[in-house]
Amino acid sequence: MVSTTSAPSGTERCWDTFTRAELENAESRVLIGFHFRFATRTGVKVGRKVGKFAMRHALLPLSG
Repeated sequence: MVSTTSAPSGTERCWDTFTRAELENAESRVLIGFHFRFATRTGVKVGRKVGKFAMRHALLPLSG
């Protein structure tokens, strides 16, 4: 997975898995002072539950 960053412009971040991206994002929020660690841990747990729900109920294969 690749994502561009806003600063510095044009920089890309790359991860082997979504899990690594999610954990790096959560950690960065703590380091810059936007969130407390307990909040990012909770956010990761809730985000995973939302993703699983979406995969089971909304992102279904097309029939036919």
